Amino acid sequence: MQKQNSFSNPLQFSQLLTLDLPRNSHFGSSLLCGLEKKISSEGFILSIHIVRETELESLQLPSNFDKAKVDGIVCIELFNRKYSEFIDSLGIPAIFIDASAELFYPELNTDVLLMENEYSTFCMTKKIIEQGSKSLGFVGDYMHCKSFHERWIGFNLALQTSGIKPDDSYSITEADRFIADPK
Repeated sequence: MQKQNSFSNPLQFSQLLTLDLPRNSHFGSSLLCGLEKKISSEGFILSIHIVRETELESLQLPSNFDKAKVDGIVCIELFNRKYSEFIDSLGIPAIFIDASAELFYPELNTDVLLMENEYSTFCMTKKIIEQGSKSLGFVGDYMHCKSFHERWIGFNLALQTSGIKPDDSYSITEADRFIADPK
């Protein structure tokens, strides 16, 4: 017997869109396992779709993605602002697990799920400063995604409130956004 729901389709499908599936060491691996388990327990089927570079650039869905059979979209590792706006424009409920560093929350009609980044990075950096370190650097492309950007903000705020001027020579912040980059 099929479980009844308030969604439009008698079959309950959730779609996962990603540029890259998280590996075992990525927190997303555990998240995906838990997400799939919960979605299945609610009577949904989770389909995973890899968004190719050509689809990203042309703002198209993967060829095997059928909008008529979708009740919701979960996006992970999709940090391209234009593609995020495209997903939002479909009118299908969606949630982004992290997002483009360039997006502000009210710009999309979707939800964005983030872990706390700014305050914890601020606190860790302040602790290191309180223990005597004065020459600190940030490692990571702070425009890669919203999470990295929030960490960068927390790091710089800790320096600022401690009266330390940032020294870029201690940081490695080059872009690492290969295919997810808007051209």
